[in-house]
Amino acid sequence: MLFIGFLVAWGPHIAPDKADYLKPCLTNWWHNALYINNFDIDLCYGVTWYLAADMQFYCIAPFFLLAIHYAKKVGFCAIIAGILYSICSTIFLIAFYDLPAISMIIDQSRNDEYFYAVHIKPWT
Repeated sequence: MLFIGFLVAWGPHIAPDKADYLKPCLTNWWHNALYINNFDIDLCYGVTWYLAADMQFYCIAPFFLLAIHYAKKVGFCAIIAGILYSICSTIFLIAFYDLPAISMIIDQSRNDEYFYAVHIKPWT
C-alpha cells in the first residue's frame, strides 16, 4: 500500500521536484523490504525510518524478555547495558559531529546532519 502513493504521482504531469523523491524508491526498494532503511541516507519515504527502527526493536525484544524470564539478574543487566550503550552512543555521535544536544536549537543548515546521524538510528 505504501507504493500506491508513488505510482499515483508518476506520470507526464509530475512536478520535477517530485521525481527526485522517487529515485531512492527505485534503487533502494529492498532497504524498505528488509527494514534497514534507517541505516541509509537515501530514504524512499521519509517517515519509514520509524517503521524500520520499530521492527528492529521488535526483533531483539525476545532476547531481552527471555533473559529476564530465565535469569532475572542477567536480563536486568542486559537492559541496563542497552540503556547505557544508547546514552553513550548518543553522546559520542553528538560530540563527534559537533551537534547540540537538543535538536530544537540546531540551525537549519545542520538539521539533516542531526537527523541522519543521531535521530533515526536505533542505538541512540
